[in-house]
Amino acid sequence: MVVLGLQECPRNYKERLIQSLDAYMMGLDATKPDFLQIANIGMWELQSVAYIKGPLKRHVKDVRTQSVATGVLGIVGNKGGV
Repeated sequence: MVVLGLQECPRNYKERLIQSLDAYMMGLDATKPDFLQIANIGMWELQSVAYIKGPLKRHVKDVRTQSVATGVLGIVGNKGGV
């Protein structure tokens, strides 16, 4: 399993980066994927993405994600948890 965390990553850059990571982690040859993305969650400029080796996918069930805003009045994503 590989989990990547990004911080201070602007939205437009984050989207391109996730697309590039997916292409790299999942392999450029679609007939032989190396990793599969099992989770992707972000809030403001924070992002977490989790990948698992393809053959292990059958062992992974009920993947859940959650974000917690900890900024102003508990509604802004300032350094919250993802």
